[in-house]
Amino acid sequence: MFQAPSVFTRAPLPPATREPEPRREQPPTAPAVAPAATPGPPPAAAKKRDPYLDNVKYLAIVLVAVAHAWEPVMDGSRATRALYMVVYAFHMPAFILISGYFSRSFDMSAPKVKRLITGVAVPYVLFETAYSLFKRYVGDSPGEPISLVDPLFLTWFLIALFVWRVTTPIWRTLRHPL
Repeated sequence: MFQAPSVFTRAPLPPATREPEPRREQPPTAPAVAPAATPGPPPAAAKKRDPYLDNVKYLAIVLVAVAHAWEPVMDGSRATRALYMVVYAFHMPAFILISGYFSRSFDMSAPKVKRLITGVAVPYVLFETAYSLFKRYVGDSPGEPISLVDPLFLTWFLIALFVWRVTTPIWRTLRHPL
């Protein structure tokens, strides 16, 4: 009986067309001279992500989302309000400790300052300006000033993170800053 080939059947490998070349003896060469050591720190090893910290950050983010989802329904339920208060008592200290842990290597070097400005300061200025304009034109507050010293909504964490990172070299000089 004829059976059609299955999609999952492997085709046989094609035959080898050439033989591998025999290994040749290499003539002795002069010993290689090691390059001169350059002053400065040794090259940094590739940093590996810590799955434990990734999971803690994920849990903190989930707790924020859950607590925000509970806000509309907590008026009628004491249990929901209690859970909301527990989550809010826990998740912000968790974010702050994790941010401090990741800030510990900040040393005011040019690449790290550039990353701090592009990753924290610029988003703060953009979102703070956007929130102020939103409140001014959509939120019925025509006199709302665009101010970078009075953070709106979630931007307080960005400016706090900026200050924490800039002051990290000071905190590193203390014995037990926590």
